[in-house]
Amino acid sequence: MKDPFQQDFGKRAKIAMQASGYGSAAELAKVLNEEDSRVRNWTNGSSVPPLRDVARLAEAFGVTIDWLVTGETSGLAEGMRIRLVAVMSGVLPPVTQARDPAGDAQAREQAKPGPASKRRSKDRATAGAGS
Repeated sequence: MKDPFQQDFGKRAKIAMQASGYGSAAELAKVLNEEDSRVRNWTNGSSVPPLRDVARLAEAFGVTIDWLVTGETSGLAEGMRIRLVAVMSGVLPPVTQARDPAGDAQAREQAKPGPASKRRSKDRATAGAGS
């Protein structure tokens, strides 16, 4: 008999995997550089990953560690909360096409405020001061 915590974690991991666009545990395993069988066990509730891997899963899914472990939604972004509810209610079907992990990483990198955006802000402040 499976541990209830394991089962709940597996359900949430599977829901998050679908909501974040991963088509399969094998696809997620490739992104995480993990063995397919380990990730499959995590997403079907056969085992719970070590904490460091819970953190990696949360990051890959775009959810909080808190949500993966307890189901607490307060720290989730609104868009992800909506996708999770849609998957849980069957409104959002599982993804049928593969994700592009390189594109995801590139999008995250572009979303980060970098030196160029800081320079633009500084330039605007300087321009306003000199007028």
